Amino acid sequence: MVNDADPQLRHPGRFFSHAVTDLRVAFSLSKGMLGPSLKARYRQSLLGYVWLLTTPLAIAGVWIFLHRSRVVDFGPTGIPYPVYVITGVMLWTAFLKVLNSPLQQLQASRHILAKIGFPWEALVLTGWGEAIVETAIFLGIIVLVHVAYAIPVAPLVAGLPVVIALLILGAGIGLVLAPIGMLYDDIPRAVGLSTYLLFFLTPIIYPVPTEMPGLIATLGNPVALLLVTAREVMSSQPVSHPVASVAASIGAAVALLVGLLTFRLSIPHVVSKL
Repeated sequence: MVNDADPQLRHPGRFFSHAVTDLRVAFSLSKGMLGPSLKARYRQSLLGYVWLLTTPLAIAGVWIFLHRSRVVDFGPTGIPYPVYVITGVMLWTAFLKVLNSPLQQLQASRHILAKIGFPWEALVLTGWGEAIVETAIFLGIIVLVHVAYAIPVAPLVAGLPVVIALLILGAGIGLVLAPIGMLYDDIPRAVGLSTYLLFFLTPIIYPVPTEMPGLIATLGNPVALLLVTAREVMSSQPVSHPVASVAASIGAAVALLVGLLTFRLSIPHVVSKL
């Protein structure tokens, strides 16, 4: 494992060889760390994983109430509004879990980062493992909602690749932000504000815009493209922007590669300054 802060790309072949080796070790370690980490998170909670669903269901419930009370009327959504908004909020929450996971894991372990003798990627992979387990629970809720409204659940499987692309995008962005966030507290605050604003710029609680400027806000937002496409595929609806969604999926893969490279290069320098 490369633990020094010397220029690592001076020898690219050695750098990538070490990176692949460390990822293999990190993956093996994370499998052993995941179980205890999941248990520790809700060890002193009576309701356990119920708390995981409290926030997204509360958010969805508020908008469903406002819609049924005719306080807001966004127009037709193609599927029952409760299904539409619950699916959107669950996918959005899954994205946020993966996005915030790397920084949260590093901050929770910052007191031992300079002392541990295993790849730092193991911490990130453990956090992603937790996020995947939680995403599986969110998908279970989406299945239940589809069943409750007599919407076929088979298309949910077809939507999984798009959901995975959404998670990959969050993982890539989170990896880029994590090292900076370890040094500057402004980053977590900026991420919180940005995601709050992005929630309202993403068609989660309202239909996909078909006119300017809402259309541009959607097309220029890869999170919105992937979330909307995943929901459309999972609900057997026509895909609004297929070409843009494919481009966003490719962009997600690129973001993950950039994130892994950024993390690998920067984290030794970050640890040396903690």
